[in-house]
Amino acid sequence: MAALDILLYPNPILRQISTPIEVGDTTVSKLVADMFTVLKANKGIIGLAAPQVGVLKRVVVIDLGDDSGVAPLALVNPEILWSSEETTSYSNGCASIIGIYADVVRPTVIEM
Repeated sequence: MAALDILLYPNPILRQISTPIEVGDTTVSKLVADMFTVLKANKGIIGLAAPQVGVLKRVVVIDLGDDSGVAPLALVNPEILWSSEETTSYSNGCASIIGIYADVVRPTVIEM
């Protein structure tokens, strides 16, 4: 896989639906490794979805940083199974939309 670049809005790929990773897909580990490389190269970004690097697959990588005490995480075909009624709001940005931040309300707890 070639080096990955973050796609910027309004790239039409960002609005397309991703497909699930199939069982036995041998390319997923390389995709995850490449996505973590992009994440680390773009300091300040803590999460990245595969469509943001032009790959229409259901993969997300998250790295909260060394100080968080939480190990980097790759989610393949993630699904939210349950979410709490209690919510929290915080300022959120997007690597594909530079300089725009908004308060986002999300459940406090989810089960994946």
